[in-house]
Amino acid sequence: MAYRIIDTIEHRHSWTFRYPDLQQKYGQGVQVILDPLQISEQPDIAGRRVQLLRPDGSVGEFEVSVVDINPGGVVSLFFRGADKRDIPIGSEVLW
Repeated sequence: MAYRIIDTIEHRHSWTFRYPDLQQKYGQGVQVILDPLQISEQPDIAGRRVQLLRPDGSVGEFEVSVVDINPGGVVSLFFRGADKRDIPIGSEVLW
């Protein structure tokens, strides 16, 4: 199934150095927020490679470094080493 990315947060050392716990857990890369209307349970995909379908039709493949779910049930995936240009809002993740 494909899950739509509704937001992205780029983790850069320029701000994460102020939050050592974030820096240690994530490092540098992009955290993507998945549409909560499509998924509300934490998938077991950390360490797995997933396909990414971008809005422009191009396809990429990335390894999921961290999977989180907040108390409201919103799922996020973190891709270490990626940036916002690699994973634009509106892309879909497949696994």
